[in-house]
Amino acid sequence: MSSRRARTAFLAGGAGTLCLFLGVLWLAWRHEPSYYREALALDAADLARGSDELLAHAGTLASDAQRHGHWRALFTAAQVNGWLATDVPRNHPTLLPPELCEPRVAIDHGGVWLAGRWGTGRAAPICSLRLDVRVLEPNTLAVRIRRMRAGLFPLPMQSLLDGISRAAANHGVHLAWKQTGGDPVAVLRLPSLGTSAASLEIEQLQLAAGEIFVAGKTSRAAPPPLVADQRDAGTNENRQR
Repeated sequence: MSSRRARTAFLAGGAGTLCLFLGVLWLAWRHEPSYYREALALDAADLARGSDELLAHAGTLASDAQRHGHWRALFTAAQVNGWLATDVPRNHPTLLPPELCEPRVAIDHGGVWLAGRWGTGRAAPICSLRLDVRVLEPNTLAVRIRRMRAGLFPLPMQSLLDGISRAAANHGVHLAWKQTGGDPVAVLRLPSLGTSAASLEIEQLQLAAGEIFVAGKTSRAAPPPLVADQRDAGTNENRQR
């Protein structure tokens, strides 16, 4: 083989390898998790029904939590996805970042998968995130954040962690960061829930295949302590009598 043919063959082989490599990168960038494809396949009627069910269950939970005693509720991934697809764009347009399109979730034992298209156009990737959630004690949650990706490519988490810290501060939630297996863990202590006459506690948050179970109790709030000057006034009054 002449040197010219050898160079041609080498260049052709290099070009083919480069095209194959770029094709693999493109497929990895455009990867869609199977649970996301399945959630997007639901028709509009199913999504609307799921949203209505979630709102109805949430209303019942809010009513139950106002009464003293134990309460519980069960939500499904289909209901959450219906709410994300229909109620959020219509009634809560600023709840999620404007770049996030068609968000959906999947729920399995102990964790939640979140995914959505980041941006518009053919090059917009599907970004996904895994959260492991558990209750450490009443009104204290541990949320382990892992597997944040665009397609199949890992993404840096710092901007997400900063956003969580800002949101916690804005809503009066005490936040402490820890590490588990190299993953960041947000320990969230929720602020005092309920009213001056009742105290509300979240005691259980269990995640199973396609379901979220939450339970807790509402108890009578303790009466405010008697301040010193009131005690002294009462004592003086008794002495005068």
